[in-house]
Amino acid sequence: MAVATFCFTSCGNKTQQGEAIDSVAVMDSLAQDEANGVIDALKAAIDSKDASLLNDILAQAKEKAAELVKQNPELAKQYIAKVQNFVKENETAIKEAFAGNAAAAAAVNALTSDEAADGLSSAIDKLVSDAEDVKDAAKDAAKKQVETAENTAKEKVQEQKEAAKEKANKAIDDAANKATSNVKKSLGL
Repeated sequence: MAVATFCFTSCGNKTQQGEAIDSVAVMDSLAQDEANGVIDALKAAIDSKDASLLNDILAQAKEKAAELVKQNPELAKQYIAKVQNFVKENETAIKEAFAGNAAAAAAVNALTSDEAADGLSSAIDKLVSDAEDVKDAAKDAAKKQVETAENTAKEKVQEQKEAAKEKANKAIDDAANKATSNVKKSLGL
């Protein structure tokens, strides 16, 4: 899953490859830092064989994943993949350390099952897709607002031109009528 995530995040616009590589490296570093904290705590819980501590750490890992999904879905994928990989790699040791503890076993199984990983990945992908749809809709709405404002401004300019033209024509007509009247008076008509 981590390899697939890396492949998907590293693919992109080739004209911006330098930027993509930097953002992938930064995201990978952030995900690694977040995951390392959880992994260190999991190691301590396994060493101490404290089921309550293990359950607390796994619950905190899920909360952190949910928080990351809202902030940066790609970072969340990487974080979850790293934590899941650690749990999968150490599944035997964890199960031995917590043999007989149903809650700990259930938490480990929930994290390591393929269905959980697939479901989480699908949920994150849907969030990313939904966010893109919202972003596209917002762009379209903004574009329509700009077009509407431009059209309204053009209409106002046209109305002002027409009003100015009417005023000018009326002034010309009034001046012509006055001049005609003055000529008629001077001629005695």
